[in-house]
Amino acid sequence: MVFDRGYFEVIPKIEKILIDVPWYADSEWNNVKGQLSTVDRHYSYIHSVIHSIGTHQIHHLFTKVPHYHLEEATIHFRKAFPDLVRINEESILVSFSRMCKIFTKQRCIDQDVRIFTYSNDEIDNKKKTS
Repeated sequence: MVFDRGYFEVIPKIEKILIDVPWYADSEWNNVKGQLSTVDRHYSYIHSVIHSIGTHQIHHLFTKVPHYHLEEATIHFRKAFPDLVRINEESILVSFSRMCKIFTKQRCIDQDVRIFTYSNDEIDNKKKTS
């Protein structure tokens, strides 16, 4: 039960909240931008147990790819589109803790912001693209 709750809390956050991953206002967002705004991670010894869900960009871009082909599809995607790939190899707990702190400090976004990225700055909600 604790593992399930932790899994559903931590995994989705660290695959979608990261420094320099853009968040789009409704006027800027589309399916492809949203799908490419996810982050691939490797979950060490549980990676295969959780069906390679760390290959998150492929999981979102091509929802019909079965989990047992996600790794192979990810290899091809990374070769074909290296400029679109987002990978984070940081420890899961370190990443989650760091991003929670950043999210807490940078959670308020002005209404007129069309594209927002989190930054390492202490409280930098000025780093926005309008």
